[in-house]
Amino acid sequence: MGHRYLAMGVRGDALDGTNPFALLADSVPGARTAMGEHTLVVVGAEFAGGRPGFIILTDRVNLAAGDTANGEELQDHGCTLAFSPAGRDG
Repeated sequence: MGHRYLAMGVRGDALDGTNPFALLADSVPGARTAMGEHTLVVVGAEFAGGRPGFIILTDRVNLAAGDTANGEELQDHGCTLAFSPAGRDG
């Protein structure tokens, strides 16, 4: 879609003790006072050496540039894995 997202990596099996909304508010200038203008996407990831973790993505509305900050545009709604027995089992 041509939109740019800011990304942050978080290592670990779970987001225990990590609040993605607090990270956004604390890490992106102006986000704390304009949270409604941001999208927040959290995706499981595997880092170097097979270490588990998460990628946290954010974008901010910029209507002049046609950017509605819609994280759903990153989803693959036609993903066959999600509809396969392996996808349902985990």
